[in-house]
Amino acid sequence: MNPAEYIDLLEKRFERYFSIEREAGLLGKNFDLFARHRSDSVRTLLSQKDVIDGFWEEELIFVKVIERVTRDTLREIAAMFVEAAEKLVTPDREHKSSELTAILVAQDGLDPDAVRDVKRFRWSRPYKFYFHGVADARILVADCSSETLTASPLAKRSLRAFAMRPT
Repeated sequence: MNPAEYIDLLEKRFERYFSIEREAGLLGKNFDLFARHRSDSVRTLLSQKDVIDGFWEEELIFVKVIERVTRDTLREIAAMFVEAAEKLVTPDREHKSSELTAILVAQDGLDPDAVRDVKRFRWSRPYKFYFHGVADARILVADCSSETLTASPLAKRSLRAFAMRPT
């Protein structure tokens, strides 16, 4: 599978739930696909207008095609998560969680050291002692040459959504 087909497959899966932007320029970087979804939940008492409390969650997905994934690439992505948490996530008292996902589409595979680093990657940022929510990051590497996925521990629970074959 080539990277363009995989990005088209992801776009078809995301289009129902996410607002999608192709060739997005965010945080001083160019991404092949950027998807954003926000979900608001409220509890009501007697009617729709009697809101007791509420919270919101969001998911941001960054997709980028890269020639080969190395340790330096992963360091850049980790720095990008810090910047994205500052600029794209707006925590408040109703913010529950934000999931930032980076999908790196590798054309020529990835280094063995990078595989180990992806499997060990963990990043989380609480806002005001978790009272204003938390931002979690996930990394997923899609290797187009061998059609395999390598995921960080948080990304493993959603591997099926990012599978390289149509489901």
